[in-house]
Formats: sequence, structure tokens, C-alpha cells
Amino acid sequence: MILPILLTFMLTTTDPSGSPQIQEPPAVVLDDIVVTAPNRAAVEAFVDILTDSGPRGGNRGQIARWGEPICLRIIGGPHADNERLRAAVGDVFASLNIRSDRPACRPNVMVVIADDADGFARAISSRSRNRFFQNRRQIQAEFVAASAPVRWEHRTRVGAAGRSPLIDERVTRTSGEPIELPNSRITQSTSERIERAMIVVNARRIAQLPLDSLAAYIAFVTLVDAPMGANIAERTSILNLFETPGIVSDGLSDWDRAFIESLYSIQTDVLFPMQRLELEQRMARALDATD
Repeated sequence: MILPILLTFMLTTTDPSGSPQIQEPPAVVLDDIVVTAPNRAAVEAFVDILTDSGPRGGNRGQIARWGEPICLRIIGGPHADNERLRAAVGDVFASLNIRSDRPACRPNVMVVIADDADGFARAISSRSRNRFFQNRRQIQAEFVAASAPVRWEHRTRVGAAGRSPLIDERVTRTSGEPIELPNSRITQSTSERIERAMIVVNARRIAQLPLDSLAAYIAFVTLVDAPMGANIAERTSILNLFETPGIVSDGLSDWDRAFIESLYSIQTDVLFPMQRLELEQRMARALDATD
């Protein structure tokens, strides 16, 4: 009853005759709110930052993505915390309709939470320079030199095309050996696949982050073979988690979801320019982007 009484008191006065007189509340003028839909140029810029044509160059490259269920393991922190984070990342995968294996599966994604992230990065780079980094010295150097709170590297390989996408359960899945398709100006008999991912998290720089935010970040960099240090500050994205002080996202943004869902819906057996065009078109439709 306190709030109605207080409001009545504030909106009434008494004239000299003693009878109450109702006063109209002051008019409040609000600025016009303009809602602007994203445009195609913004979508194309977003895609450009997060994709590249692969090590074989623009004419033959493809965009890499997972073709098998993801099996995530998190080590380095207390066991209970590791399991909470793993479950939270799994929830993000499930929200994107990404398949992940049971907890007892053989890991193909390793997340390491380390107090000395730089030291661990140097050690893993030295010990796995052939097995994981495939003796690519520039990639090794970039992984070791990265100063970001989270660094990552994906091991990719060229595989036979013909397997169905990972994300859309409505697509009829093939069985047995994939059908080989002849190369052409548009299609190829191969596709670029992610088969392993290593993610190193600096434990000292995530202490104050909400669990859902960190889980969404790890899920994004697991699913997308994006360059470290991608600058997309002009767009709302979980990748800005460490770049915008005071602004913490609690999950994937609409842009993030549109990008990932579009990436895992495009054709795998076409060349990079065609993949990118389809990715842009799908993402633009998902965001209702204007020309």
C-alpha cells in the first residue's frame, strides 16, 4: 500500500477552500526509437572476418567445419568446475542442434584451464608440433605468442565429400562409403573438415566471468575455425567478451547463432567463394538483413 499512497500524495494538492484538486502529471517527451535492420554489407563483413579460404588458397580453399560428433573434455580446474563447464558448453551445442558424444567418448576437443597459459602453450606446441600443428611453424608461433585469455587451434584435414551436414537432423543421412563426385568449377570431391581442437584458457583471466558466458565463448571457438584476435567490435558477439570492459554477454548473440547455423547448413563440396556466398545469404535471411 505504500507505493499507491505515495503516488496519490505526489499528484494531489489542496486549494485554500480545503477541497483536494487533482493535478495532471507532467508530460514526458520521449525521443523516437529507430530500429534499424542489419544490411548485407555488415553481414558480409562479419563473414569475412571469421572465414578464410584455407591453406590451399582462394581458388581451391574451403571453409572447415566439424563432420563428426564433438567429444569435449575439460581439464585443469577442480573436477566439479570442469564438469559444470562441460555441461554448460554441451547445452550450447544442443541449442544449436550440434551433436556431441556421451561423456565416456574419446575426446576430439580438449579445453585446458591453466594458471600458466603461456607456459602450457609453449609446451604443447613443442611436443605436438607434428601431430597437432603439422609442422606449420607460423601457426605454432601465433599460438604461443597469443596474449588473449583464450587461445585455440584446430587441426583440419581434407576428406571425401558426400557426408551429410552435422547440424540438421532433417537431412537424410548416408550410410557406407561416401559417393565421390568429380571436381568441377563449382563442386569438388573433397571437403575441409575439423578433426581436433585445442583450447587453452588462462585461469587468471576468467575468474569473474559468468559460467554461461565462458561456455558460449568456448562453444563458438570450438565450432568455428576462426582466426585468433578477430576484431568484430562493431557487432554484438560473444567474441567481444574480453574486448569490451563492463559489457558481459550471457550467451551467443543473434549474429553468432545466425553465423554458426548458416555455417553448418552450407554445402561442403563446393569451392570457398560459393560456400561463402551461401553462408552470407543464409545469415542475411536469418537476420532479416536489408540490401
